[in-house]
Amino acid sequence: MEDVELCDVRSFWGNQHVGFSVLRAVGAAGGVLVMWNSNSFQLISSSSGEFSVTYILQMFDGSFTWAFIGVYGPQARVDKLKMLEELGRVRDSWPGPWCVGGDFNEILYPFEGSSGVCPSNTMTEFRNFINQRALMDLPLEGG
Repeated sequence: MEDVELCDVRSFWGNQHVGFSVLRAVGAAGGVLVMWNSNSFQLISSSSGEFSVTYILQMFDGSFTWAFIGVYGPQARVDKLKMLEELGRVRDSWPGPWCVGGDFNEILYPFEGSSGVCPSNTMTEFRNFINQRALMDLPLEGG
């Protein structure tokens, strides 16, 4: 994994207290933007994979350290499986609390899709990954 690009927040947001980093898109896909309150958290380290960026953030008082993984999921089944393997490796390398967020380009249940149908086994594989890694799917409502 290589380091992700850290940006100067003042030039983009006009706010001295927003930290953020990007994993640039390739063409029209794959970009990830992660932001944090730099008054509360300090960035300890960051790295990127093919489908994700990982940030180790710590409260300034040192009371809490955690990992946030930002994801942009691929479309092809073979790449979706590679993404789940990548996320598993990240989890295996970080023993503390973690949060994963982003666009997985996957659903857990057929009713979540626009057509109500999922044409491959990736839905089940994604659900198994979430269960095996003790993740919680936060429900989204609306667009």
